[in-house]
Amino acid sequence: MAPRPTSAVADRLLAPREEGPPREEAAGEVRAARTEAAQLTRSLLAGGISRREVASIADMRGYRHFKRRRFAQARAWFLQALAADTTFELSAYNAARCAALLGNLAEARALLGRLRTRDTLLARSLLRRAAQDPDLAGAIKTDRPEGPGGSGPPGGSGGSSAPGGPASGSQGVRSR
Repeated sequence: MAPRPTSAVADRLLAPREEGPPREEAAGEVRAARTEAAQLTRSLLAGGISRREVASIADMRGYRHFKRRRFAQARAWFLQALAADTTFELSAYNAARCAALLGNLAEARALLGRLRTRDTLLARSLLRRAAQDPDLAGAIKTDRPEGPGGSGPPGGSGGSSAPGGPASGSQGVRSR
């Protein structure tokens, strides 16, 4: 049985890290992020922390990587948040953005599809935001059928839709 997690775990997750310029990520760093996310999730769940809290911690860690333009590592954390709590809509949206920025439009569309299956105010709001998000433009364009009105929102697929990074939380962690 894993030891009960303490606030030191949360402190370590939320500790500021050195900022750096955008860079290519090594495969080893991405594997390490996935492993760390999975181990932390198992440890926290074994310690009695709720799935929603675990998802929130993983989402915050993903957000930190996203801000540093480490999209593959951020995606790993956002997906871990979804593994901990499949109803955590923010992580689905944020993982979709990372997937699109990494060029995996099929995965981005699948993650947005998860939001479409949810009938919540947040999911609907995130889908409206996705339609305007330049990071998701490629996924949205190919997701919509061609018709008289066009095939999706204008814009490229390289920029960030908001200065603060990925969608911000209903958990009060980050403001919209």
